[in-house]
Formats: sequence, C-alpha cells, structure tokens
Amino acid sequence: MKALTSKKVKYILVGWKHKSHPKNATEISIPKRAYMFYVTNKNYGCCVMVFAQRFKLFKSDPTIDVVALVTGLDEQLMVNMRDLGIKVIEVDALKSSHAENEISDYYLESVTKFQIFKNWGYDKFVFLDADSILMGNIDHLFDLPEIPTFWTPRAYWLGEELQPAFTSILIVGKPSEDIFNASVALSKTDNSLFDMDVLNKLYRHQVGLLPNIYGLTNWAFWNVGDEPAEYRNHLEELHKNLKLVHFTGVQDGGYGKPWNTDRKKPEDYHQRKFYYELFDIFYSHYNQVCPN
Repeated sequence: MKALTSKKVKYILVGWKHKSHPKNATEISIPKRAYMFYVTNKNYGCCVMVFAQRFKLFKSDPTIDVVALVTGLDEQLMVNMRDLGIKVIEVDALKSSHAENEISDYYLESVTKFQIFKNWGYDKFVFLDADSILMGNIDHLFDLPEIPTFWTPRAYWLGEELQPAFTSILIVGKPSEDIFNASVALSKTDNSLFDMDVLNKLYRHQVGLLPNIYGLTNWAFWNVGDEPAEYRNHLEELHKNLKLVHFTGVQDGGYGKPWNTDRKKPEDYHQRKFYYELFDIFYSHYNQVCPN
C-alpha cells in the first residue's frame, strides 16, 4: 500500500491552493468529477439527500455532480432526490454469492458498489457510503495524484494480524473496467466476501491510504470518557479535523444505523457528547428531506 507521508497528510488537512485558470483557457480541459453513491432502499436514498445538503453547507464546488446509482427505489423518492440536484441513474442490483437465507438483501447487494468503476461519463469520482455523515469540505480529494487503483482510508479497527487493510466507505478513483470486472468476478466465486473483502483481497497492497479523518466510525467516540487522557486528546484532535464519519453504532451503544435508533436525548449525553452530536447533525437534515 502507498501510505501518505506526514508532509502529504498535512497537505490534505489544510487543502490545496488552486491556481485560477488564465483568461484564455479555451484549450484547458477541466476533468468531469462526481461524488458517487449507491442506493438500494429508501433509507439510503434519504441519506444521499442529507449529503446533498451537507455539500452545499460546506460550499462544495457546484460543478461537481452528485450521482446516485439506484436500484428498486420508489419513483417519488427519485423525484425528491432529483429536486435536490442529485443525478439519479437506475442500475441493476449486483449480489454476492452468499446464500440468500443467511444474510439481508442490503449486504447481499453491497457488491452493487462496484458499479462506481464503470464509465458513467466522469474522469474522477469520490465514492461515499451513504450511511455516513459529511463533516467538512472534501473537494480537495479530487486533486490527489492518480494511481493505478484508488485511494481509500485504512480499516484501522481491524487487528494487526489483518493489516494492511482498507475500508471501502470512501474511494477516490477513476473509471476502470478492469477493477469492475475483477471485483464482480471474485464476488461470484468466493461466497465469504462482501464489497470491502473483495477489494482488499484484490488490491490490498496496491492502494493509496488516506488518514482516518476520511473514514472514522462513530463507534470511535463511544467510550471516550473511559479512555486514557492521551487517547482522549487524540480523539479530540481527530474530531476537530473530521471529514467523514461512518455510522456503525446506534444510540444505546449497539450496532446499527441511525434511522433505527431512539431519537430522544439519552441520559449520558454529556458523557458521550462527540458520539451523540453526530446523531443530532444527521437528524437535523434527515428530518427535513425524509420527514416520514
């Protein structure tokens, strides 16, 4: 894997200073860029609409399209998504070879994600898992140097024996039929793998690694009060610089998604402030775009 040097990490944290185009820029080709998502049910469609609002809040470049590859959605939901400026593209669902009675359709269809590598008319894309919350402007990711595969955050929660490993909640890449075909082929032949497993098995040592601020799980903030001071200080610093947080834990500390959790303010709110604030942010948007 290609880990970023401390100099490059600092470069990413502060962002790049973009040079303005000269007045006579007719011969300059500006890459077509997109933030991409895949959506297989209503809850995830609502989450993409939350992202659309967050992109505007953080003043993302309006020339970057927001694209959702969708399957099996209600027509009205797709209309609502388009009304927020989201480009909706209907695709066929892809399923892993797991026995369907052993796991939910959502995980079976997680390999639908691989379709982001097909050519949808964009030169570069930043893919984001919809069940996450955007915490800052990430347009600078489009300026990462091109590599044969893609950039993605390290899966820091996995043990040392499983490292190096990366997560697929955020992927910075470009269209690649080779990656698409190889990923789909492996998902059909190995019934123990989901999207992240497939990509790690194929490209474990070939990707560029991003700092954890681009792929932190909300679980990281659950036991902050119980951790040593040094670790708490580290998390507080991460919290200041966060760009993307993936929801894996719910209000009671169990595993799940934010739309399946109690929306009442818990008694230990102030003890786990960072953790619960993420839900507050999420619902402030979710209740607007999907009130029912």
